[in-house]
Amino acid sequence: MRYPEFLPRARVAVDLALGLVLDGKEEEASSVLRRSIESDPDNPAVRAVLGAIETTAADTAVRRRGLERIEAITDLDWGSGPGDPLVPTMSAIYRHIWEGLFRNQQYERAVIAIEHSLKYAHEKEIPLLNLGMTYNKMARHEQALAAFDGVLEMNADDPEAHFQTGVANGAMGRYQKALAAYRRALEAHPDSEGSRQGLARVMLATGQVGAARQALKEALTLWPRNKIFQRMMAEADARLGHELLSRGKADDAVAALERSVAVDPESPTSWALLAEASVARGMTARAIEAYRAAVRLNPRLAGAYNNLGLVSQRAGHLDEAEEMYRAALEIDPQLVDAHFNLGNLFLEQELFRRRSRSTNGRRRWRRSTPRSM
Repeated sequence: MRYPEFLPRARVAVDLALGLVLDGKEEEASSVLRRSIESDPDNPAVRAVLGAIETTAADTAVRRRGLERIEAITDLDWGSGPGDPLVPTMSAIYRHIWEGLFRNQQYERAVIAIEHSLKYAHEKEIPLLNLGMTYNKMARHEQALAAFDGVLEMNADDPEAHFQTGVANGAMGRYQKALAAYRRALEAHPDSEGSRQGLARVMLATGQVGAARQALKEALTLWPRNKIFQRMMAEADARLGHELLSRGKADDAVAALERSVAVDPESPTSWALLAEASVARGMTARAIEAYRAAVRLNPRLAGAYNNLGLVSQRAGHLDEAEEMYRAALEIDPQLVDAHFNLGNLFLEQELFRRRSRSTNGRRRWRRSTPRSM
C-alpha cells in the first residue's frame, strides 16, 4: 500500500506530531505517535514518522531503535518520489524534523536529521543547503563551504548558497571571497536583505567605509525603516568621523558623528568620538555633554572620564573635574594621564586659593590635552 493511502488514517496524529517537532517538543510528538500506533498498529506511515524522530534523538539507544523501526517497514511504497508534493517522503519528513531542531538551535541533532534526509533524497540541493546552513551555525565553516560547493555544482545561481558562502568566508576572515559571494547572491536576488547586510559588514571590516556607506544608502532606499541598516549606517558614520578627525577635519567629523548618535544614541564609542571632535572644534559644552553620554552608557571608560575631567577643568568646573579624574583612576589605577591631570588640578586649586588671598605673583602650570580613546 502506498504512503498516501495510509496517511489519512493517521493524519491528525502525524500533523500534530510534526507541529510539536517544530516547537522543539520531540518527546510529546513521539508520545502522540505511539498512541496512534496502539490504536492502528498496522499503519506503517506512523511508524515511519516515529522512527524518523527517534533517529535524531540525543540518546544513541533511541537512535538505534528508530533505525530498527524504519528498517522493519517492508510493507510501504513511498509513492512517486520527492517531486510529488502529495507524497511526504522520508527525505521530506527528515527536513521537517531538521527545521524544528534548527529553529531550536539543536544543531548537532539537526545535522543528523539532514544527513538522513540526504540519504533518502532524489534531489539533494535543498538538504545539502540545509546541511551547510547548520554547519555555519556551528562555526564549522570549512564543512559548510564543502556543502555549499555541492549545491552550486547543481545550481550555480542559487542565491542562498552564495549568501551562506559569504557568511562562512567572512567568519574565517576571507573577506575578498566573502565580498565576491555576497555580490553573486545579489546578482541572483537583488532584494536580499541578508546579502546587502553581509556586503556592508565585510566592507566595514576591511576599512572600506565609503563603499559601505554607499551600499547602506542603497539598502536604505529599499528598506528605509530597517533598523539593522540604520544602525549599520550609524556605525559607518562613526568610523567616517574617526577617519576625518584623524585627518584634522574636525568640522566634517562632527557632522558625521552627530549623524551617528542621532540614529544610534546607545553607542558609547560614537559619543566619545563626538566629544573628541567637539573638543577639536572648541565646542566645550557639546564635548562635556558627549563625554557624559559616553560614560553613562559605559561606566568602564576610564579614558572618557579622564577626558571629561580635562574639558570640565577648562570650563572652570573644578569639582566635577576632580570627580572625573578620581572615577578614571578607580577604573584604571595605572592611568598616568589621570594622575598627572589630577595633580595639575590640585595645583590649580592651590593657586586659585593663593590668588584669592593675594593678587601678587602669578604662576603658570602645564596641562595636558584630551587624548583619543
